[in-house]
Amino acid sequence: MIGNLNRKLRNRLSDGDWLPICTTVGGQNAIAISFDDGPSPCTTPTILHLLARFDATAAFFLCGERAERYPSLVEDIAAQGHAIYSHGYWHQRMDEMSPDAFARDLARTEAVLARFRPTPSPYILRLPYGSGHDSARVHAQLRSWRDDVQIAHWSHSFEDWTLADNCDSHATLQIRCDDAIVTALADRGFGGSILLLHEDAIGSASALSGAIAPLLLAALLRGIARYGIKTTTISASTDCSTLSRFVRFKAVR
Repeated sequence: MIGNLNRKLRNRLSDGDWLPICTTVGGQNAIAISFDDGPSPCTTPTILHLLARFDATAAFFLCGERAERYPSLVEDIAAQGHAIYSHGYWHQRMDEMSPDAFARDLARTEAVLARFRPTPSPYILRLPYGSGHDSARVHAQLRSWRDDVQIAHWSHSFEDWTLADNCDSHATLQIRCDDAIVTALADRGFGGSILLLHEDAIGSASALSGAIAPLLLAALLRGIARYGIKTTTISASTDCSTLSRFVRFKAVR
Protein backbone atom coordinates (compact mmCIF):
# COMPACT_ATOMS: atom_id res chain seq x y z
CA MET A 1 0.00 0.00 0.00
CA ILE A 2 2.78 2.42 0.93
CA GLY A 3 4.63 1.51 -2.27
CA ASN A 4 1.56 2.31 -4.37
CA LEU A 5 1.12 5.62 -2.55
CA ASN A 6 4.75 6.55 -3.20
CA ARG A 7 4.35 5.79 -6.90
CA LYS A 8 1.20 7.89 -7.09
CA LEU A 9 2.93 10.79 -5.36
CA ARG A 10 5.91 10.56 -7.73
CA ASN A 11 3.48 10.77 -10.65
CA ARG A 12 1.92 13.93 -9.20
CA LEU A 13 4.96 15.84 -7.88
CA SER A 14 8.01 17.33 -9.61
CA ASP A 15 10.77 19.86 -9.00
CA GLY A 16 8.86 22.45 -10.99
CA ASP A 17 9.05 20.63 -14.31
CA TRP A 18 5.42 19.74 -15.08
CA LEU A 19 4.20 21.22 -18.33
CA PRO A 20 0.59 22.02 -19.19
CA ILE A 21 -1.27 19.11 -20.79
CA CYS A 22 -4.25 19.70 -23.06
CA THR A 23 -6.84 16.89 -22.94
CA THR A 24 -10.18 18.57 -23.59
CA VAL A 25 -11.76 21.53 -25.35
CA GLY A 26 -14.40 23.86 -23.99
CA GLY A 27 -18.10 23.06 -24.26
CA GLN A 28 -20.13 19.91 -24.80
CA ASN A 29 -21.10 20.82 -28.36
CA ALA A 30 -17.58 20.74 -29.77
CA ILE A 31 -14.78 18.23 -30.21
CA ALA A 32 -11.22 18.51 -31.51
CA ILE A 33 -10.10 15.99 -34.13
CA SER A 34 -6.41 15.17 -34.14
CA PHE A 35 -4.38 12.96 -36.45
CA ASP A 36 -1.01 11.43 -35.57
CA ASP A 37 1.71 9.86 -37.76
CA GLY A 38 1.05 11.72 -41.03
CA PRO A 39 1.34 12.83 -43.65
CA SER A 40 0.69 9.85 -45.90
CA PRO A 41 -0.41 9.65 -49.53
CA CYS A 42 -2.73 6.81 -48.45
CA THR A 43 -4.74 9.04 -46.15
CA THR A 44 -4.01 12.78 -46.22
CA PRO A 45 -5.72 13.71 -49.53
CA THR A 46 -8.95 11.93 -48.59
CA ILE A 47 -8.89 13.32 -45.06
CA LEU A 48 -8.50 16.87 -46.37
CA HIS A 49 -11.33 16.31 -48.86
CA LEU A 50 -13.66 15.09 -46.11
CA LEU A 51 -12.77 17.94 -43.76
CA ALA A 52 -13.46 20.49 -46.50
CA ARG A 53 -16.72 18.79 -47.46
CA PHE A 54 -18.03 18.94 -43.89
CA ASP A 55 -16.49 22.36 -43.13
CA ALA A 56 -14.51 20.77 -40.31
CA THR A 57 -11.08 21.43 -38.88
CA ALA A 58 -8.40 19.13 -37.45
CA ALA A 59 -4.96 19.24 -35.88
CA PHE A 60 -2.22 17.25 -37.61
CA PHE A 61 0.63 15.97 -35.45
CA LEU A 62 3.20 15.17 -38.12
CA CYS A 63 6.31 13.01 -38.05
CA GLY A 64 9.29 14.95 -39.35
CA GLU A 65 10.54 12.07 -41.52
CA ARG A 66 7.20 11.70 -43.30
CA ALA A 67 6.79 15.47 -43.64
CA GLU A 68 10.19 15.65 -45.30
CA ARG A 69 9.26 12.78 -47.60
CA TYR A 70 5.86 14.22 -48.61
CA PRO A 71 6.22 18.03 -48.51
CA SER A 72 3.35 18.65 -50.93
CA LEU A 73 0.95 16.98 -48.50
CA VAL A 74 2.12 19.24 -45.68
CA GLU A 75 1.60 22.22 -47.99
CA ASP A 76 -1.96 21.03 -48.64
CA ILE A 77 -2.68 20.71 -44.90
CA ALA A 78 -1.38 24.22 -44.27
CA ALA A 79 -3.22 25.65 -47.28
CA GLN A 80 -6.54 24.44 -45.87
CA GLY A 81 -5.83 26.18 -42.58
CA HIS A 82 -5.42 23.17 -40.33
CA ALA A 83 -3.04 23.26 -37.37
CA ILE A 84 0.32 21.51 -37.81
CA TYR A 85 2.24 20.31 -34.76
CA SER A 86 5.20 18.07 -33.98
CA HIS A 87 4.98 14.33 -33.35
CA GLY A 88 8.72 13.72 -33.33
CA TYR A 89 10.96 12.94 -36.29
CA TRP A 90 11.26 9.14 -36.21
CA HIS A 91 8.24 8.38 -34.00
CA GLN A 92 10.41 6.99 -31.21
CA ARG A 93 9.44 6.75 -27.57
CA MET A 94 10.78 9.91 -25.96
CA ASP A 95 10.92 8.37 -22.50
CA GLU A 96 13.58 5.99 -23.83
CA MET A 97 15.78 8.60 -25.55
CA SER A 98 18.91 10.25 -24.18
CA PRO A 99 18.62 13.99 -23.47
CA ASP A 100 20.81 14.83 -26.49
CA ALA A 101 18.89 12.57 -28.87
CA PHE A 102 15.65 13.95 -27.45
CA ALA A 103 16.62 17.56 -28.21
CA ARG A 104 17.98 16.70 -31.66
CA ASP A 105 14.76 14.90 -32.59
CA LEU A 106 12.57 17.83 -31.58
CA ALA A 107 14.79 20.43 -33.25
CA ARG A 108 15.01 18.44 -36.48
CA THR A 109 11.24 18.00 -36.60
CA GLU A 110 10.54 21.69 -36.06
CA ALA A 111 13.13 22.64 -38.70
CA VAL A 112 11.04 20.67 -41.20
CA LEU A 113 7.63 21.92 -40.05
CA ALA A 114 8.79 25.56 -39.92
CA ARG A 115 9.03 25.50 -43.71
CA PHE A 116 5.24 25.27 -43.88
CA ARG A 117 3.92 27.38 -41.00
CA PRO A 118 5.24 29.75 -38.32
CA THR A 119 6.66 28.05 -35.24
CA PRO A 120 3.80 28.06 -32.71
CA SER A 121 4.08 29.58 -29.25
CA PRO A 122 3.05 28.08 -26.90
CA TYR A 123 4.72 25.13 -28.60
CA ILE A 124 2.09 22.39 -28.69
CA LEU A 125 3.31 18.88 -29.49
CA ARG A 126 2.25 15.28 -29.02
CA LEU A 127 4.60 12.63 -27.70
CA PRO A 128 4.88 9.47 -29.85
CA TYR A 129 2.84 6.71 -28.18
CA GLY A 130 1.98 9.29 -25.50
CA SER A 131 5.34 8.27 -24.06
CA GLY A 132 6.43 10.27 -21.03
CA HIS A 133 3.37 12.45 -20.54
CA ASP A 134 3.38 11.26 -16.92
CA SER A 135 7.17 11.41 -16.48
CA ALA A 136 8.68 14.40 -14.68
CA ARG A 137 12.00 13.59 -16.37
CA VAL A 138 10.47 13.87 -19.85
CA HIS A 139 8.72 17.11 -18.88
CA ALA A 140 12.04 18.49 -17.62
CA GLN A 141 13.74 17.61 -20.91
CA LEU A 142 10.95 19.24 -22.88
CA ARG A 143 11.13 22.35 -20.71
CA SER A 144 14.90 22.55 -21.17
CA TRP A 145 14.38 22.46 -24.94
CA ARG A 146 11.63 25.11 -24.96
CA ASP A 147 10.08 26.68 -21.90
CA ASP A 148 6.75 27.21 -23.67
CA VAL A 149 6.07 23.55 -24.56
CA GLN A 150 2.58 22.20 -23.93
CA ILE A 151 1.63 18.56 -24.46
CA ALA A 152 -1.49 17.81 -26.48
CA HIS A 153 -2.83 14.53 -25.14
CA TRP A 154 -6.33 13.16 -25.78
CA SER A 155 -9.48 12.24 -23.91
CA HIS A 156 -10.87 9.73 -26.43
CA SER A 157 -8.87 7.21 -28.44
CA PHE A 158 -10.51 4.95 -31.00
CA GLU A 159 -7.45 2.68 -30.83
CA ASP A 160 -7.86 2.80 -34.58
CA TRP A 161 -4.55 1.08 -35.27
CA THR A 162 -6.27 -2.16 -34.14
CA LEU A 163 -9.39 -1.86 -36.28
CA ALA A 164 -7.88 -3.68 -39.26
CA ASP A 165 -6.45 -6.54 -37.20
CA ASN A 166 -7.62 -9.88 -38.65
CA CYS A 167 -9.85 -7.92 -41.00
CA ASP A 168 -10.52 -9.76 -44.26
CA SER A 169 -12.20 -7.05 -46.33
CA HIS A 170 -12.85 -3.35 -46.79
CA ALA A 171 -16.54 -3.98 -46.01
CA THR A 172 -15.70 -5.53 -42.65
CA LEU A 173 -13.41 -2.61 -41.84
CA GLN A 174 -16.24 -0.21 -42.71
CA ILE A 175 -18.51 -1.95 -40.20
CA ARG A 176 -15.84 -1.77 -37.49
CA CYS A 177 -15.28 1.94 -38.10
CA ASP A 178 -19.01 2.67 -38.06
CA ASP A 179 -19.41 0.73 -34.81
CA ALA A 180 -16.51 2.62 -33.22
CA ILE A 181 -18.21 5.94 -33.98
CA VAL A 182 -21.59 4.77 -32.68
CA THR A 183 -19.93 3.73 -29.41
CA ALA A 184 -18.09 7.05 -29.12
CA LEU A 185 -21.18 9.16 -29.73
CA ALA A 186 -23.06 7.23 -27.04
CA ASP A 187 -20.39 8.14 -24.46
CA ARG A 188 -21.62 10.95 -22.20
CA GLY A 189 -18.09 12.30 -22.05
CA PHE A 190 -17.73 12.57 -25.82
CA GLY A 191 -18.56 16.28 -26.01
CA GLY A 192 -15.51 18.41 -25.31
CA SER A 193 -13.11 15.59 -26.17
CA ILE A 194 -9.82 15.70 -28.00
CA LEU A 195 -10.08 12.70 -30.33
CA LEU A 196 -7.04 10.62 -31.27
CA LEU A 197 -6.88 9.20 -34.79
CA HIS A 198 -3.95 8.01 -36.89
CA GLU A 199 -2.96 8.44 -40.50
CA ASP A 200 -1.64 5.16 -41.91
CA ALA A 201 -0.48 4.26 -38.41
CA ILE A 202 3.24 3.69 -38.02
CA GLY A 203 3.91 0.07 -37.09
CA SER A 204 0.64 -1.33 -38.43
CA ALA A 205 1.15 -4.48 -40.49
CA SER A 206 -2.33 -4.63 -42.04
CA ALA A 207 -2.73 -4.01 -45.76
CA LEU A 208 -5.90 -2.10 -44.85
CA SER A 209 -4.14 0.29 -42.47
CA GLY A 210 -4.34 3.19 -44.91
CA ALA A 211 -8.12 2.80 -45.23
CA ILE A 212 -8.87 3.20 -41.53
CA ALA A 213 -8.57 6.98 -41.11
CA PRO A 214 -10.75 7.94 -44.12
CA LEU A 215 -13.49 5.47 -43.14
CA LEU A 216 -13.41 6.46 -39.49
CA LEU A 217 -13.37 10.18 -40.25
CA ALA A 218 -16.27 9.94 -42.71
CA ALA A 219 -18.39 8.10 -40.13
CA LEU A 220 -17.36 10.57 -37.42
CA LEU A 221 -18.22 13.66 -39.46
CA ARG A 222 -21.61 12.24 -40.44
CA GLY A 223 -22.28 11.36 -36.81
CA ILE A 224 -21.39 14.70 -35.26
CA ALA A 225 -23.41 16.49 -37.95
CA ARG A 226 -26.51 14.56 -36.82
CA TYR A 227 -25.89 15.56 -33.20
CA GLY A 228 -25.07 19.19 -33.98
CA ILE A 229 -21.51 18.85 -32.66
CA LYS A 230 -18.90 21.14 -34.20
CA THR A 231 -15.16 20.74 -34.58
CA THR A 232 -12.78 23.17 -32.95
CA THR A 233 -9.06 23.70 -32.53
CA ILE A 234 -6.79 22.50 -29.74
CA SER A 235 -6.07 25.59 -27.68
CA ALA A 236 -3.11 26.16 -25.39
CA SER A 237 -3.82 25.42 -21.75
CA THR A 238 -4.39 28.41 -19.50
CA ASP A 239 -3.25 26.48 -16.41
CA CYS A 240 0.29 27.85 -16.31
CA SER A 241 0.44 28.75 -12.63
CA THR A 242 3.64 28.29 -10.65
CA LEU A 243 1.96 25.70 -8.42
CA SER A 244 0.92 23.58 -11.42
CA ARG A 245 4.60 23.17 -12.29
CA PHE A 246 5.18 21.34 -9.00
CA VAL A 247 1.89 19.49 -8.44
CA ARG A 248 -0.42 17.75 -10.86
CA PHE A 249 -3.85 17.73 -9.30
CA LYS A 250 -5.45 15.56 -11.98
CA ALA A 251 -4.07 12.31 -13.37
CA VAL A 252 -3.83 12.01 -17.15
CA ARG A 253 -4.46 8.60 -18.70
